[in-house]
Amino acid sequence: MRHRYTTVWFRVPLIAVALLTIWVWQRITVVKMIHRNDLRRAELQVKKEMKDKIIADLSRLEHRGRIELIAAEAMGMAPSRPGQQRMVLPLDYARDPVPVPVQANGWQRLNNSWRRLTVASVSRPSRNDGTP
Repeated sequence: MRHRYTTVWFRVPLIAVALLTIWVWQRITVVKMIHRNDLRRAELQVKKEMKDKIIADLSRLEHRGRIELIAAEAMGMAPSRPGQQRMVLPLDYARDPVPVPVQANGWQRLNNSWRRLTVASVSRPSRNDGTP
């Protein structure tokens, strides 16, 4: 009988220590997650401010009056007259132009093929059976 009471009194503090350890571990994990969340929010706020600044700079740089002034002063261009056509390209055209497909008719394709054949025939090896 004495053995059973000793085992119970031994198990209760052991369970209490285990529960306390789990509670402390969980609390530390929650505090770390809160700290990480605060850092992410601050980083997000900085990025939002940077984005707003970049958008403001972009709108200032894309202003039509500024572009016309630079075109007139630095490049010597003049505004288009009423009879002329304007061609406005997208902003990313200079970085990534769209390839224009070449419409070649049958004669142009034949000429291109003939040029390739001519270049290939000039560099062909000579035969050893007596024919040139």
